[in-house]
Amino acid sequence: MSISDIECEGIENSVFPGEPEVFLRRNILYVPNFGGGGDNSFGLYDETGRQLLSNAHFHGIPSILKTQPLLTTLMASKSRPRIGHAIYGGAIGNHYGHFITECFNILWYYILYGKKNDKILFHSNLSVEEIYEKTWMRDFLNYAGVEKEQIIISKYPVVVENLVVPGQAFSEDGFVYEVYALACQKVGATAIRHASPSSRWGVLFL
Repeated sequence: MSISDIECEGIENSVFPGEPEVFLRRNILYVPNFGGGGDNSFGLYDETGRQLLSNAHFHGIPSILKTQPLLTTLMASKSRPRIGHAIYGGAIGNHYGHFITECFNILWYYILYGKKNDKILFHSNLSVEEIYEKTWMRDFLNYAGVEKEQIIISKYPVVVENLVVPGQAFSEDGFVYEVYALACQKVGATAIRHASPSSRWGVLFL
């Protein structure tokens, strides 16, 4: 078997039907993203300090854990600040490609099933104000049905008593679920409805 055969074997059959599993997790420790792409400690951890690997970032074929550790020295103690209930929305960075692979791949759940009174917990080294100053981020979140008041980005570790944790619908290490296309279509249809007439004609002719 050649090296090229191994690489092909690693990425074949990587389109999965339906959608990934969604979990309701309790007492999840949220460790914030302080340094953007250079921060290797942020993530979601259970109350024993173990990372939720289903929401860690992987890349490469075969898959390699991308920057993040498996354990944290922090613990989900009763003395930490707490959030009652939220939906996890992934990681927002100031990079369009990473936004697609690290935020939209989780936000699919809210896009398809969320409600306007849901709070959405994101990882980001940007503040909510900084996010909404960037036109492409603001527009995308608007098309996804996310309002500014729904967003939680904590700058310190917090415990989430009940966190809806969607599985990743797309990953740069080589898989995608069919539901990812549905979320793309819903966001795209909303974007077209909000576009100017000239923009809509441009989309039709592409």
